[in-house]
Amino acid sequence: MKIRFTNPHSTKYGREEHVENTIGKTLIALGEAEVVPYKDFRERLRSENPTAFAPVAATVQWSVSQGMINSRYYISAKCSQPQCTTLAYDAPPSAALESITFLHSCGCAHAEKVPAQIAEQYRKQFKPATTLGKDEARYYHDARPQVSKPVDPSTWQYPLTGPLREGNEKEGLLNYAPNPGDGQPLDPAFHKYK
Repeated sequence: MKIRFTNPHSTKYGREEHVENTIGKTLIALGEAEVVPYKDFRERLRSENPTAFAPVAATVQWSVSQGMINSRYYISAKCSQPQCTTLAYDAPPSAALESITFLHSCGCAHAEKVPAQIAEQYRKQFKPATTLGKDEARYYHDARPQVSKPVDPSTWQYPLTGPLREGNEKEGLLNYAPNPGDGQPLDPAFHKYK
């Protein structure tokens, strides 16, 4: 609570302070102070914590690095603020390389584009991949076009129907398939009972 001291005999006369709500209510009840109203919640938040609304000063560290696993060169960017955005670009360099934008998630107001010297260094060091790492090879293997075949419904196997087995009606089980202990042989071709 923000109060203004109103007792002219006090050393704090005319001074405005933030105090705990219970202390403020007590001073107001004694006639020693009055409430100073805020215009809105933003003004109250700024007065209670002025550094909370200070603009974030963030710098981006750009570099061209080589990967440890696949040995490819890539552009990396990291913000100086903790838990902010990172960027990694390892695609072939294009004419629009300088238009790639680093967007902050830390509250920094401005976005940054790839510096010209970093883009030039990446263009010089970039080499197309001639071999694939294990993860990349697995990705390309899994992402290859799959041969699709129409499904033949005549090959589908449905549950067998027949008389209800004895004893299952008590338990509420609706199992119409014969029990393997009934003496019927198992047909290995279809994995079902005859």
